[in-house]
Amino acid sequence: MLAAAPPETIDGVITNNLVLFQSIGQLQEQNQKLLKVVREIGDKMEGEEREYREAMEREQGEAVREAHEAMQELAEQLERQKNSSDTIIKAYVKERDTLKAMLARVELGGAATNGVNAEMNGFGESLPPNSSDLAKELADVQNQFEAYRTEIGVDSVRLREDLIASQREIGQLGAALAKANAKIEYLTDRHRMSQEQFTMHGREIDDLTKRNQELFDQWTRIDIECSRVTEDLQTAHGRIEQLRNECANLRAEKKIWESVQGRLLEENRTLAMERSHLSDLMGNVQKMHNDLEKSGENDRRRLESQLQMLEGQTQDLRHQLSQERDSVRHLSLQKDIEIKELQTRLDKTVRNRIHTTFLWPLIDYRFKSFPKLERHLLALKQPKPILSNVWKN
Repeated sequence: MLAAAPPETIDGVITNNLVLFQSIGQLQEQNQKLLKVVREIGDKMEGEEREYREAMEREQGEAVREAHEAMQELAEQLERQKNSSDTIIKAYVKERDTLKAMLARVELGGAATNGVNAEMNGFGESLPPNSSDLAKELADVQNQFEAYRTEIGVDSVRLREDLIASQREIGQLGAALAKANAKIEYLTDRHRMSQEQFTMHGREIDDLTKRNQELFDQWTRIDIECSRVTEDLQTAHGRIEQLRNECANLRAEKKIWESVQGRLLEENRTLAMERSHLSDLMGNVQKMHNDLEKSGENDRRRLESQLQMLEGQTQDLRHQLSQERDSVRHLSLQKDIEIKELQTRLDKTVRNRIHTTFLWPLIDYRFKSFPKLERHLLALKQPKPILSNVWKN
């Protein structure tokens, strides 16, 4: 095979080295190298950014310091101007106070004060010559004072305007200084970054040229290995065919297992239905058992009520018997015989009651014995008329 000529353009170098690969191993190796280059570039950019940030902070600190010094200098100038203005104003105030004192002393002179007032009211012809001189001096002093006050106002306004203009100029100079520093820093950084990028591109071109030669050598070796890979590919095709047959067998087994699973699901469904039927039957049995318990409880209560009724009747019979016994004591032997007979009957009734008390749970099954017991009780009640008849006799 003829070796391919190396590319002559940067685009071709990038395509051959970063896009086209002969094997997975070559791709992984190239990825490792590119990852290493990217990490180095990232570390370098972080260092440059750190240096740029430090330089920016240092330059900003210097600019702020210079602006602060300029502002302090202007503030000192304004303070000096303000102090001088305060000194001038104090001198004017002192002079004004002196003139006011002089005017007060002049006004305290009686005739002079009247002359001044008369002159100010339009009667100056009657004043002496000294009063007119004092009035002129007072007018001159007042005019001078007004001129001083006007000059002081003008100076104050001018100083205030100068202060405002100075502050505005300081702000403009600070903004212009910041803009100029930022522009200088931006241009410096841009020039440095451009220079670094140019240097980096030169190194990358050298590296890509070397890499191209290495890849060309690797391509020669890979071409030799290509024949071996072709044989491996044929072997792999045979293995793939074998795997396909195994896959078909596995699909058939999967279908069989799916049919078995369907049958098991159907059996589970049938068992679930039978379980639900059994649950219903158990519920019915439980319900029947509860009904039987309720009916047994009702029968027990009914028998207890009947037993209580029989005990009440027995008590009545005993009471009647005691009464009859008291009445029969005074009777004859015939009455004693009848009393013994009644005692025999009473003992029989008591034995029957005791027997009923111990066997009351079984009375539920002997409902037919109640009519006989009623007849027996009626038989016990029948001797009353006989005794009454005997008593009458």
